[in-house]
Amino acid sequence: MTPAGRETVFARAPMNGGKGYPYVEAVLINCAIAGISPIGWGSVGGDTTNMHLWEYNSTNISDGKVADVSQRHPASRQLTMEKDSAIIADYTNPAYVLGGWTPTMAPIILSQPKAVKAEKGQAASFNVEVAAIPDASYQWFKKWTGHKRCNE
Repeated sequence: MTPAGRETVFARAPMNGGKGYPYVEAVLINCAIAGISPIGWGSVGGDTTNMHLWEYNSTNISDGKVADVSQRHPASRQLTMEKDSAIIADYTNPAYVLGGWTPTMAPIILSQPKAVKAEKGQAASFNVEVAAIPDASYQWFKKWTGHKRCNE
């Protein structure tokens, strides 16, 4: 729900308030959603020729379960990996979605790695989540102080 307590409508066509927009493309892939009714798209109406209302693997934020898409407009399309793997691959690729334009976003650490102890000669693994465009690369140093590399 929106702060005003209304359900969220996530696509605007000329018939539901998107005046001046003859094309509608709303593609939800692997999205966790909240406040979206099973109707989801709002009232579509009229010519749907230039509408892409596609969805794949939507889940509810509240419980992680598959979202109820049973009442989506007939013009919408539930993508499946079996039939639509190329579309799913395209729309999960930012270069495709942005028409080849690649923005630059400095890395943002979403979750810090946790401390790990290992005996000499044993491998140690670290996990970190980072958002960056282009993808970030990582390099780990033993006892890194941020200013110099220690030789220990």
